[in-house]
Amino acid sequence: MSREFHKRHKKPVYLFCCEDEKSSRIYLNALKLEYGINIQTITGRYKNPASLRRCLKKEAATYKKDELKRAYCLFDKDDLSMEQFKHEVEETNKKFKAAVSVPCYEYWLLLHLSCTDRSFGSSHECCEKLKDQINRQNNLSLDELKNRSDIFDLVGGKEGVRRAIVNAKKYNFALGDDPYTNMHEIIEEMLNESGCKL
Repeated sequence: MSREFHKRHKKPVYLFCCEDEKSSRIYLNALKLEYGINIQTITGRYKNPASLRRCLKKEAATYKKDELKRAYCLFDKDDLSMEQFKHEVEETNKKFKAAVSVPCYEYWLLLHLSCTDRSFGSSHECCEKLKDQINRQNNLSLDELKNRSDIFDLVGGKEGVRRAIVNAKKYNFALGDDPYTNMHEIIEEMLNESGCKL
């Protein structure tokens, strides 16, 4: 009598190509564990959006069509002019989806702790504001903060994600705003598609 073996159904992958190895990848990996979403992260060799797209294209090609749900380039405005930033978002959205924040990714993390649409003069200023919020209970340098393996917990875990999504929705962001993020839309979409509750 022969046995019938069934392939285990794997959840489709949400693939993110991130600018760095630090907080964004750590955060996404924690989100994966917390909600059971099949998020995979890779890092581009260079930080510019065009390089991230090339890296993502190469990695996405290694997946079968039904294995890959969506692919994202995660990058910040940082030192790009707003015109350059908008162009890079448009170029990315032609093939993939841009997961972006102005002035930097840390603005998304800041929304976990604080409801603010304050414009920041620089990425560094936004990072300092996040550090100040987190350091109400800790004493971390900016470098330590960006390398913390528990960044997801430091910004409030699941409750922080809920708070950040609510906070971001209050501002009805449009591309070109300063500050800006679309991370709330991306995360909420992944959660809904995966049948996860906030």
